[in-house]
Amino acid sequence: MKYQTMFAGAATMLVLAATVAGLAVIGPPWKARELRLDQQRVRDLQGISAAVEQHAAAFHELPTTFEDLERPPRRYRVKTEDPVSGEPYEYRVTGPAAYELCARFDAASEPDAPIRSGWEHPAGRHCYELVVPPPSPHTP
Repeated sequence: MKYQTMFAGAATMLVLAATVAGLAVIGPPWKARELRLDQQRVRDLQGISAAVEQHAAAFHELPTTFEDLERPPRRYRVKTEDPVSGEPYEYRVTGPAAYELCARFDAASEPDAPIRSGWEHPAGRHCYELVVPPPSPHTP
């Protein structure tokens, strides 16, 4: 009976140590949720950016609001609201081909996060200053 109690105590300690080690490596669950939501925000902003470029190519001007992105020839739906707060992302035209997209992030992007270059961000409100590339010349 004494050996069974010792074995149970050792097994419990081993499970506890493995749990602590796992949390040290991957972080607490709330941190993983923050990172996942921030990655969603970046994907949303990337989708908006692509729609802005598509709109600019079709109409030869930047949209003034998100509602302008609803005009044809829109090819896909964009998410313009934060997945948690439901507040709209910020969009502002800053020049003939320049604009800002802003969002509030829970945490700073991590160096090894699956984010395209140029979409890194700190924690808190962050704005991306973007420029629509000039149209490429068409060859007949």
